[in-house]
Amino acid sequence: MVVSSVVAATAFALLSLPSVSARLLSSLSELETATYDFVVVGGGNAGSVVANRLTENENFKVLVVEAGVNNEGLLGMEIPFLASSQFGTGVDWNFSTVPQPGVNDKSLHVAKGFALGGDTSLNIFLWYRGSNDIWDHYARLTGDDNWSWDSMAEYYKKTSRIVAPTNGRDISGDFIPDAHGDGPVQVTLNGVVWISITLFTTWPKKPRASSPSTKIIIPVNRSGSVTTGGGSRNSAATAYLQPAINRPNLDVIVNTYVTRLFSSTSDDGIPVMDTVQLASGTNGPFVNVTASKEIVLSAGSINSPKILMLSGIGPQEELSSFDIPVLVDSPAVGANMTEHPIVFNVYSLNSTSSYDDVLRLPALRKLFSVNGRVI
Repeated sequence: MVVSSVVAATAFALLSLPSVSARLLSSLSELETATYDFVVVGGGNAGSVVANRLTENENFKVLVVEAGVNNEGLLGMEIPFLASSQFGTGVDWNFSTVPQPGVNDKSLHVAKGFALGGDTSLNIFLWYRGSNDIWDHYARLTGDDNWSWDSMAEYYKKTSRIVAPTNGRDISGDFIPDAHGDGPVQVTLNGVVWISITLFTTWPKKPRASSPSTKIIIPVNRSGSVTTGGGSRNSAATAYLQPAINRPNLDVIVNTYVTRLFSSTSDDGIPVMDTVQLASGTNGPFVNVTASKEIVLSAGSINSPKILMLSGIGPQEELSSFDIPVLVDSPAVGANMTEHPIVFNVYSLNSTSSYDDVLRLPALRKLFSVNGRVI
């Protein structure tokens, strides 16, 4: 997960990013109704896809609520070369961990995308499929074979399609064609072979870390597949929200927080959450919106449990300590999350040996936005 390995080959490529614009709302005052069939909380990786699929049915009226900003025109997100410069900025939730014993009790930064597309608008593009063992494990845990690899494999194909690097490098033999389909996410490989160290180039070019069932094969001198097809970031927002944004049955509101969920009915004593409380800031004003069919909570691995807990669903002892009325005592909410770390190597170099000077050139950003390309 070395950022330079991704951006070096995809930086300064072709194409401007198709961004989400059109029917976007930026203020609660722009909402024309307080009732929708579905309210999707979070316009990130999952929420963008769900909104697209739901609005294929023209009879469903859908509202997507995104706390972050519109991703349109944010070149730091669009240009692959600038990806790592966005961590810790205004498009990052900027979460911090509690002190971690494994790193001498330091508190670590946790990057989460604060924009339409969520983490797919902030990550460093790496596109890997979970192994068959992982998916089959999910199926066993849930008791639902729909989570098994045999069931899930088709959705990977439905999501992605492979495209050639913008420099035209022949990638034949570097990927397995039937691992992709004709989906909206453009996946590609780097335009150059990025490892040239003698130690690596003298190794046999054999697959590593592959599973025959998932057919992920990464030669040792490649960086793997990335979501920068066409030379720009392909996020959930650009791949799924952008094609749907002009549908008359879809509203997308940004800069808006969901502060809690409300229940007006119950099913065998279990509360049915059918109303979301919205606010532009922590002090309100607050607006309630009702979902006549369903609320889809897709606010991410940190904010989804937070919203549940603020709504009274979570560990009873913890909720009571904050004077939150307990609707459902569920100890697992807000617990047991496992995150994957990323470690950057930092070196002292001569100025002519790094990309620092390139990153300081605002003219290159302008060239990307005006001409749809960088050089």
